[in-house]
Amino acid sequence: MGSLRAMAENRVGPYLLTDRLGSGGMAEVWVGQNMETGAPSRYAIKRILPQLSKDSRFVAMFCDEARICAALHHPNIVRVLDFGEHRGELFMAMEYVEGTSCARLLRNVAAKGRRFPLDVALFIAREVLEALSYAHDAQDEKSRSLGIVHRDVSPGNILVSASGEVKLTDFGIVRSEFIARRTYPGELKGKIGYMSPEQVVGGDVDPRSDLFALGIVFAEMLLTRPLFPGRSEMETLTRIYEADLRTLDQHGDDLPRGIVDILRWTLQRRPNERPRSARELAQSLDKFAIQESVEPTSAKLVNWLGELGLLGSRSGVRAATPSPDKQDLQAIRSLDISQESVRRRSSLPPRIASQPGINLNGTVYEVRLSNGDIVSPLGSYELLESYATRRVPVNAVIVKNNGRPRPARQFACLSSIIATEDWLENVLQSRMAYHHILDRSRLPTFLFGLVIKDETALVVARDGSRQTAIAWDKGVPVHAASSDRETLLGLQLVRSGIISEGQLLRAVETLADADCGRLGDVLIEQRSLLPADLLRALVEQLKARTLSLGSWESGEIWYVSGACAPSFGVKTNESSFGLLTSMIRNSFSGRELSRILAILGDGPIAASPVPRVDFKNLGLTAQELAALGSVAGSRSLGRFMTEAMGNSISHPDDILRAVFIGLSAGLLVSPGWPWH
Repeated sequence: MGSLRAMAENRVGPYLLTDRLGSGGMAEVWVGQNMETGAPSRYAIKRILPQLSKDSRFVAMFCDEARICAALHHPNIVRVLDFGEHRGELFMAMEYVEGTSCARLLRNVAAKGRRFPLDVALFIAREVLEALSYAHDAQDEKSRSLGIVHRDVSPGNILVSASGEVKLTDFGIVRSEFIARRTYPGELKGKIGYMSPEQVVGGDVDPRSDLFALGIVFAEMLLTRPLFPGRSEMETLTRIYEADLRTLDQHGDDLPRGIVDILRWTLQRRPNERPRSARELAQSLDKFAIQESVEPTSAKLVNWLGELGLLGSRSGVRAATPSPDKQDLQAIRSLDISQESVRRRSSLPPRIASQPGINLNGTVYEVRLSNGDIVSPLGSYELLESYATRRVPVNAVIVKNNGRPRPARQFACLSSIIATEDWLENVLQSRMAYHHILDRSRLPTFLFGLVIKDETALVVARDGSRQTAIAWDKGVPVHAASSDRETLLGLQLVRSGIISEGQLLRAVETLADADCGRLGDVLIEQRSLLPADLLRALVEQLKARTLSLGSWESGEIWYVSGACAPSFGVKTNESSFGLLTSMIRNSFSGRELSRILAILGDGPIAASPVPRVDFKNLGLTAQELAALGSVAGSRSLGRFMTEAMGNSISHPDDILRAVFIGLSAGLLVSPGWPWH
């Protein structure tokens, strides 16, 4: 009786579970044998973890994986052969690969101080590209694209069999038009170290994201070291987001130039600069192999595995055998997952008041100004906000809990704020600093010129204590400081619902009491914030502060060419040209643009004979593009506006905006425009 009971407990559906292969975040995988058929074939049985079996979201994701894999019939993709439910728990039976995973290969080779042979690494990458090409191009029975993106192309999900087969597995977090979205907006999905820049900030992904991830795996096979190392998860994510290829630069000197060029192409930060498809990347690898007389074959892979002593090894957490008969896709599609209830992260807009109540049992500060005024009492949050928004000068003296007066510079919690202020003052006092009265109509032309020339410079808008400073590196904003309270990191995180007001205040208290660190680091240490959320928030903060330049109506503009930020932050995830277009779109009304463009008078408008920027990079809407294309060659803006409104070609605001952007970016010229 005991043996029968044990057998029943180790059984799901018709499959007897023997050895546990491994476990992931959503499911565990076992070796299984079909007891009803009696066949000796082994299967990889994947079942949802018991603690998640009642979670409708994870259940839906598990069903999604079964649906997608059942629709994919390719020799380089692990197949789902069966899907069912046993005692309330879902399971799927997959092919079993007698072999190993690329992750285990990497560990084994690195431990021996070796690298993957070029032909072996090339063969593995090429086979995975076959799988991705098929998955990305997959269609349903009505020839509609399934829109599949794997989102988890990593060494652990690339299996290598003893016979030299390479198979891609684990579509557990797949994104497809075929299934409902299971990822909350901005939620991070994938393995740290094997994501695309757009993926680490929770942005939309397409097949080119999978190519970036494969590029990481390919590079690591050739280098046998992490491509994006980091002392923390935040550092790794930041290096990926920046597409920081220092590791390739430092350790790839002995790699063929052609392979390095392909890797750099695949690992471009912006998706539109990468290969357009897995097929295009595969063709580039084939061309390289022919030119360099490299022969990537399964036989060479098998021989190399034999040298490593890994033949016959298990695949770790997944596996496979020859593909059996086709599964009934319609039957799997009809699985009832109506129980799903996706609870999206609520958008809580709590706002911390300008002077929130002071906790008299906590830390209390008073700030003594040089003119004798005293600002008191202040809590930890009020103290940091006062300095961040420049309401208190950096040369003030602070008294903490009625203690000894100390200069503000001695408080480590204020060090990053004061360091930025010191740097700005030093740069603005240099001989290279120029300033003039702010002219809104002229500001976009100035900024477009800075981007077009790939300038490294500091731009500061200042009006009394109000200030916005943007440091540019080769035409890209990389550091921003602002006295605008609404762009402070803590408030931004609270408004977005990522942290609560209480979590923010607790982190600030810790920051002030310990008198060290940065707010983001403390929030991560207190488990209030994930590194990916912090990275995404820093990107949004930089973007918001750059866009805010368009809201300035008075004050002075300071410009210092060649000024490098003391430490770069993170870059925005869109082109600088598109960012400036968004700035104009968000900050300049049709009425204001009409007033600005009145300077053109009756002068003609023409396309620039030497355009300084490609209009495709400006991020224009279809309406703005149409207006931009139509206005060139007009005898005057007024005449064109009259004709356009009569023909309903474009909305007047779209025309005005397109003309202003075109003139500011140097795509259009007119005798009446003085800032060419």
